[in-house]
Amino acid sequence: MLELAADVAAEGAAGGGEIAFLARIFVKVTLPLREPGGCTFVRRNGDLALKLEAPPQIGLPYGRYPRLILAYLCREAVWTRSREIRLGDSLSDFMRSLGMHASGGPNGPLRRFRKQAVRLLATTVSWSWTGRRAGASGHADVAVRIA
Repeated sequence: MLELAADVAAEGAAGGGEIAFLARIFVKVTLPLREPGGCTFVRRNGDLALKLEAPPQIGLPYGRYPRLILAYLCREAVWTRSREIRLGDSLSDFMRSLGMHASGGPNGPLRRFRKQAVRLLATTVSWSWTGRRAGASGHADVAVRIA
């Protein structure tokens, strides 16, 4: 344990690739943990509200995989300072870049991961703030290009 602590102190989190970024809104109000049902989800934290809207045939994202994908996308956007983020040549490549074992089959995560990735990328995210400086709001559509 002491050796690990010394390594972290010497190298730092950024040098070891262990730093992640998440948009402030997703820290204060996050995605649902369990399937919320329906096509709209609203979560509030004080004066801040997050609204997710998904196509009915696809559904809303939930659980750990969409949160992991968001953290990866935010980190890559900060590090590369680019609007385009390369996810790899395949879904398996992308999962490996997240440190996941990319296996299919009845117990493998590949099918569940793909389903949640599709749900996340098809969802429209908007937010609003009703506190001081009321009226602040935002909206994000993710444009996905498969190359």
